[in-house]
Amino acid sequence: MKVVVSRQADRDLLEIYVYLYGQSPQSADRIAEDIRDCFADLAIFPHRGAPRPNIRPGVRCALVHPYQIFYVIERHHVEVLRVLQDSRDIKREFSS
Repeated sequence: MKVVVSRQADRDLLEIYVYLYGQSPQSADRIAEDIRDCFADLAIFPHRGAPRPNIRPGVRCALVHPYQIFYVIERHHVEVLRVLQDSRDIKREFSS
């Protein structure tokens, strides 16, 4: 199954990388690789993430500590909706 990254998730990933790179380029590269690995896993095992109906029906969440990857399973692909740090107000992020 193909993994499609939404525009908002792409912006989330860029923000995460830029922030982490400013702290430690090695950490930024490690997290980016871990998230890419998670996307590859979702392509093979799309149901691996926990359902998050409190966010929106059909939304699932996979973890790459300290980030949560929110996605939906479509007919022919997985769509990554957001990539957010655990400390964020998740419900507020999805309502804005």
